[in-house]
Amino acid sequence: MLSRVDSEVLIVRIFSFYDSVCQKEAPSVNALYAAVSANPEIRSRIKMCGIGAGNSSYEVNAFRDLLNIKFPLISDGDSRVSKILGEIQLPYFFVLVKRPGGMQVVYSRAGESKTPGLS
Repeated sequence: MLSRVDSEVLIVRIFSFYDSVCQKEAPSVNALYAAVSANPEIRSRIKMCGIGAGNSSYEVNAFRDLLNIKFPLISDGDSRVSKILGEIQLPYFFVLVKRPGGMQVVYSRAGESKTPGLS
């Protein structure tokens, strides 16, 4: 999947429909996506997606609709991604950069954001 990403940078947000922090931080994550999308110098270089840990397609779509998410969201109903990452705290946020040989994680953070502007 990562090899098909057509950007230099991929920002990934792992969320759950049922997690109150994921819901609370959604407006800030939406604002980040809007800022990236509005900047013609970076919008083709940076992509964002969300992965619904343990969430069915129905739950992911409900999260998208409820919180007006504009970037792509993917169902991970069997928690395959979460299991690969280990027992992670939600929300989980990471940034990957395309390097020779593949994508490399350059930033990750678990749990509620303490960063101003990200709730």
